[in-house]
Amino acid sequence: MVSIGGDARPYVDPELAALVEANPPDVNADFCVWREASEAAFVEPPLPAGYVRESRYVASFRLPTSAPQGASEPAEPAAHSEPEPTGRDVEVRVIAREGVPAGAVMFVIHGGGYVAGRAKFEDARCLELIAEFSEYLWPGGEKALVTAAPDYALAPDYPHPGGLEDTATALRAVFEWFEGVPVVLYGDSAGSGMIRQLLARLSDAELARLAGVIALEPCLSARMDTGSFETYAGAATWSREAAEFSWDAYFAPGTDRGVIEPPISQVSAGFPLVWIGVNPVDTLRDEGIAWYTALADAGAKVELHAFPGTFHGWLAGLGTRSWARVKESLRPFLADAVEEWEWRRG
Repeated sequence: MVSIGGDARPYVDPELAALVEANPPDVNADFCVWREASEAAFVEPPLPAGYVRESRYVASFRLPTSAPQGASEPAEPAAHSEPEPTGRDVEVRVIAREGVPAGAVMFVIHGGGYVAGRAKFEDARCLELIAEFSEYLWPGGEKALVTAAPDYALAPDYPHPGGLEDTATALRAVFEWFEGVPVVLYGDSAGSGMIRQLLARLSDAELARLAGVIALEPCLSARMDTGSFETYAGAATWSREAAEFSWDAYFAPGTDRGVIEPPISQVSAGFPLVWIGVNPVDTLRDEGIAWYTALADAGAKVELHAFPGTFHGWLAGLGTRSWARVKESLRPFLADAVEEWEWRRG
């Protein structure tokens, strides 16, 4: 039997536990094996009638070298400096309803511990997000949700800030492609951690382009010093050992790991609404709660959710009761986020 909670004995959702029993985790220190297994298991979902899928490519650029100072004080390039290309091209997978104007764009950042995952693995989820929330937000069908998923560079091939550079470049391209359309960031695990890093790098004007942030089971801190890391250190689905491997891969030797979580003192007036979902049974639970607290204390409109019995990697398992609960919670959040963004723009 897979030990979901390590040495702890928490309540675990039986549906999710059965899924893990049938699909044992393959996270280990050999990232090549992890990637190969994921590729072998992937089957590209067919497009339903009336949908289009397109891969767009953008040249990635380096981020400023100065450290970010906080949510409302992002790093800025030196005066008169020209952006420096990284030499990488980033694929951005865009899925939309054919012939229907974009009402909002969901920028979907995949997880995978910063060392695995691909944008294409999110296609099935993106199709479901479009179908689910387009009908809810625009029941008359006059607009629809669009998804855009960046295939960012993975560690250890490209340590920090390689993946962040690609993600920031892709987001800025989305701002240009969908001018005048609200953008919502969506991330899971390392994808949510990438959101945390991204928010600290955007200018106030760029933050104002965002309507909302959806962060599921966020992987945020390389310190790994919270109570939940101690309680669930031996959990099967994201153990301390797996987390240590992931963070060691993400950072080049000698890198200041604290750069990815600068203090948050005050958010800007145009800071997006934030939805954070944590798992009760998860090494990462307490760092997600701490992020919520920091954002709330800094003035953000942020909400925190935890659903009984969920654990890392399966909070948003397609077809599960937990995913249905997540979607139910996201409906009013997205409606509020889009409405407030439109109100801010007058």
